[in-house]
Amino acid sequence: MQNEIVELRNQVRTLKRIVYGFGCVLIARVVVITKLRGVLQVTLPLIAAVLLVGCGKGYELDYGQPAAQFLAKDLPLKAKTYVGEKITVKGTVTRVDISDPNSSRIYLKDGIECNLGRFKAMATSCKIGDTVFVDGFLKHCDDGNILIEPALLRDPTAKFVAH
Repeated sequence: MQNEIVELRNQVRTLKRIVYGFGCVLIARVVVITKLRGVLQVTLPLIAAVLLVGCGKGYELDYGQPAAQFLAKDLPLKAKTYVGEKITVKGTVTRVDISDPNSSRIYLKDGIECNLGRFKAMATSCKIGDTVFVDGFLKHCDDGNILIEPALLRDPTAKFVAH
């Protein structure tokens, strides 16, 4: 009988330890969640404010506005002074090349090559004969050898005034 009482006491002691351990874990979780919630209540509004307000210059996409906008037919003659600057070109697609996974390209009339980089879906959205607007940096501008890199297709409803 004495052994059974000792055994019962050991079992009760073990059960108390288990319950105490679970209690500590639950309290620790509550403390961590409460502290995390406090941190999030301060951090999330701060992040939202930075994203909405910006860093003083406002929200600008694509490295700002293009220096000039051209029709593809005018680019070889008028764009030489814009090498290294961002421009917009309106032109007709003559070829789409997605054979290189690192460099999707579209070609416009008048020998204009536009490197869209890894934006394969953007390149495949262009069909031969489509009129597109391309924003990008004019890398070089020689007769029959014009490269816009990097380039992106832009919203065709955005303001466009040919230079």
